[in-house]
Amino acid sequence: MKDGVMIINTSRGGLIDTPELVTALKSKKVGAVGLDVFEGEGDYFYEDRSGAIIADDALARIFTFPNVIITGHQAYFTAEALDNIAHTTMENIQAYVSKSAFKNEVNSNNNNNQASARSSKHPAMNNNTTDAATMKIAFFSAHAYDIESMKAIAKQDGIAADHELLFFPNRLSAHTAQLAAGCEGVVIFVNDTADEAALRKLHANGTRALFLRCAGFDMVDLAVAKELDIPVLRVPAYS
Repeated sequence: MKDGVMIINTSRGGLIDTPELVTALKSKKVGAVGLDVFEGEGDYFYEDRSGAIIADDALARIFTFPNVIITGHQAYFTAEALDNIAHTTMENIQAYVSKSAFKNEVNSNNNNNQASARSSKHPAMNNNTTDAATMKIAFFSAHAYDIESMKAIAKQDGIAADHELLFFPNRLSAHTAQLAAGCEGVVIFVNDTADEAALRKLHANGTRALFLRCAGFDMVDLAVAKELDIPVLRVPAYS
């Protein structure tokens, strides 16, 4: 990497080692930085925290550099993107409920035939599945704007009348998974943690499908999801 390079990250915060970035900025190896995402951003982004103390030393240090711009994960935050996220999420839920092929399943390579074969083993494809009309769906990391867009699109797409949508501001973790008890579907966002512990708790409490309101899926333990036969469906694009 040449001296004075400019780094722009609009993808995933975890791609950049922030303490190392601070070192590179101080040495001028990195000449300028634009960050729309940050590792651990859930504690600081998505809400007005202008009056809060930044406890993350690396993030606090980053803010002191005049050649760094941080935009707080705003790249996706448009009315159109929120609508697209909601529409695709509802389409994924409908595919699960209607026993259709999962075109947005992670690792399915968007191959409908492969997705259909994968889906045929899923509980939603079996006769002993809970009646779809009574399906409960839990949304984690739900902010006011998420709830507004999801409810509007759910009503527009005919989901709201058939299913019970539960919205929680909490991020998914092994400690909060209990909130989704009895929910066959769980919807999560970028700062949720669907690791082994969380997935096993969700599964033990009745969750049979995981829907992502984002393109990235590094917060999901895909091996455990596969073991538990929980399909993971994402929103591959929304802008």
